Amino acid sequence: MRVFRYKADRLPIALITALFCCDVAIWALVDSPMLLVGWIILTLTPRGGVCAFNHHHQHLSVFRIEILNRLLELIYGLQTGITSKGWVLHHSLGHHVHYLDQTKDESRWLRENGSRMRELEYTFIVAATAYPRMWQVARQKSSQRR
Repeated sequence: MRVFRYKADRLPIALITALFCCDVAIWALVDSPMLLVGWIILTLTPRGGVCAFNHHHQHLSVFRIEILNRLLELIYGLQTGITSKGWVLHHSLGHHVHYLDQTKDESRWLRENGSRMRELEYTFIVAATAYPRMWQVARQKSSQRR
């Protein structure tokens, strides 16, 4: 039986799992706040990649075995700060429903004056507003609130 849906996911998932194992080891064994901050800064770029794979996984699960998908989602949540249920609320039920209306889009990329945000501005604004916007969607979608 094949565990992965697609062979192309094997290497990225191996690297994401290795990063997670390093995270656990660093957090468990390092007492220096400066080393922890250094680790976070050093791994910001790979975590951006983890976010991209988390996004991919929300559209099409990686594994054929459900428990492995849930474990991967736990790793994603701990590495990126957003859980799978948060993705469903913010991205699937928020962004995908409203992306054509930038006044409602939970992942909007236009400023209030209609001009397009740059990537860094977009990243910081979405990071700062994702959870409040997620809760707004949850209030509207009572079946997803739990």
